[in-house]
Amino acid sequence: MEIHPAELIDLNECYQLNSDYTTDYVWQMQLQNSGRRTDIRFDVVRLPRPMQVRYPRSPDELLDHWEEDNCFLVSYNKRGEVVGYLDAQPQPWQ
Repeated sequence: MEIHPAELIDLNECYQLNSDYTTDYVWQMQLQNSGRRTDIRFDVVRLPRPMQVRYPRSPDELLDHWEEDNCFLVSYNKRGEVVGYLDAQPQPWQ
């Protein structure tokens, strides 16, 4: 596998990838407050049945995000096909 910054020509292949997935597990967050201390714990929990998860963004946003030049990476397999991408967008601290 090879990973590098995306180029404009890569976006069409990224657009065509199916980014949805199925999972049997989720992370369950446990929050405990005790005075001046807050503990957060994540437990892996098996679901009663498989859950379909849709990718949280529209593929139509890919070009805009690529043009922002933040963090858009693509991964290629040994045959030179795009097999995945990372589209990381900064979010202001609130």
